[in-house]
Amino acid sequence: MSEMPLFEYMRIDRGRELGDYAILDLFPKLEESPALATIAASREDALRLLRKSRIQVRAREGYIFVDVLVPCIAIAYDYYKSGKARDLYLDILHELTHLRQLGEGRNLWDMKTPYVDRETEIEGYAIVMREAIRLGLAREEIIDHFTNPWMTDDDLKRLLENVRRFLGVAELPV
Repeated sequence: MSEMPLFEYMRIDRGRELGDYAILDLFPKLEESPALATIAASREDALRLLRKSRIQVRAREGYIFVDVLVPCIAIAYDYYKSGKARDLYLDILHELTHLRQLGEGRNLWDMKTPYVDRETEIEGYAIVMREAIRLGLAREEIIDHFTNPWMTDDDLKRLLENVRRFLGVAELPV
């Protein structure tokens, strides 16, 4: 699949194989993303996080998540090789937010709280929502990106409401 990124900072080096990499090995222009400033207290803090973070391309099913034991971002090989550049870019922002949260000592895998109600997930999705809006994604594209196999339609509605509250807006454009 040959998809042209919308912006250079979304570019992905898809030539890597299974292994452990610096994030900038796979996303070489990510430092130029305006969205980095929303991930941490300052752009400089976000750049430090980005430069020290690792990503592992793994032989597994699925998408992308933070492995809290390593810690690193883990991405499924097939998703890395064939996922839409825009989706991978938005996911990397979401997961970098989780790496920052992990560094702050927050529990990313709080199983007592439903996925769509976890503060860490709500913040990660809020970062993605802001960027999706800034990029001009259509309502359907944003909903498509937020939809995943482990959420019901009701979960998605609740997540969107939680994101709306987190962002402090009267309504979302979706």
